Amino acid sequence: MTGCCSSNPQNLLKCPPSDMQILRNTTNLKTGEISHLYKRFCLLGKDSPSFPPKRLAKRHFLTVGHLARNPILAILLKAMFKERKTLTFVNFARFLSIFQANTLKTKKEQLVMTSEKKKRLLFSMYDTDMDGIISHEDLIVIVHRLYGDLMSSQQVLETAATMIFEMDTSGTQKILFEDFSDSLNVFDMEETLVVKIRED
Repeated sequence: MTGCCSSNPQNLLKCPPSDMQILRNTTNLKTGEISHLYKRFCLLGKDSPSFPPKRLAKRHFLTVGHLARNPILAILLKAMFKERKTLTFVNFARFLSIFQANTLKTKKEQLVMTSEKKKRLLFSMYDTDMDGIISHEDLIVIVHRLYGDLMSSQQVLETAATMIFEMDTSGTQKILFEDFSDSLNVFDMEETLVVKIRED
């Protein structure tokens, strides 16, 4: 026998209409994808004082086992939160929409915009001190976080120096966004860093 009490609580969660409208107007997310992301947002904030949660803090991501073990989680959270202490659902969904898989119906201007957003997001992840440029010190931090268990300190320094040499077209020993963007043009950014978002 089934009844209301046997229903999965996740199935009862509905995205607030105002958030749904904002995301439909400002992203390429479909209604079903937004609904799915809202349930994930609520699941992350299940220990919040009020439920459904209005906002998420970084600690909500750090308590999820497989996320906490990700070596670049701190970098991703910095890019996601920026200067904010907490995230609303709209902030959360907009960030994830950058990685949304494209379809044959995706307009060319949307593809260009998505590529630009991905490049700027990646740049912000490498720019660890958020000063608008990627320095040798920034790259040391990134390389150490990604490969610190596999490389010696000397190898980390040499790898960072090589990256500067290969991407610094301005001769400043620093990587400007234009340098960084040009170096990524060899990749198909529309099909790089893509996540398939489920529809509910």
